[in-house]
Amino acid sequence: MNCPQSETPATTIVFRAVDEVNANLPVDLMLEKERDVTLLGNGRMIDSLGLMILLSSIERFASESMGRSVRITLEDADDPETDPLQTLGTLIDYVDQRL
Repeated sequence: MNCPQSETPATTIVFRAVDEVNANLPVDLMLEKERDVTLLGNGRMIDSLGLMILLSSIERFASESMGRSVRITLEDADDPETDPLQTLGTLIDYVDQRL
């Protein structure tokens, strides 16, 4: 994965997790590594199993690369205004706040 230097560690972690999800998907269903990719709701790009793989991979990669524990729970997604699972961008911002 090519990550511009301006990307945060959270971006690198989330996009590595996207690579993990994409490894199990056919080419036409792979997630793009773009901040505006919809995760939940209308136009979502990932199924529930893919979402669980994505979240567990983020937790593992954060621990491995940063030595920090990042837990993403369904309670975090209760408020539509602050739901970290809306897009890859909101998820990156959420992880960034916890690193």
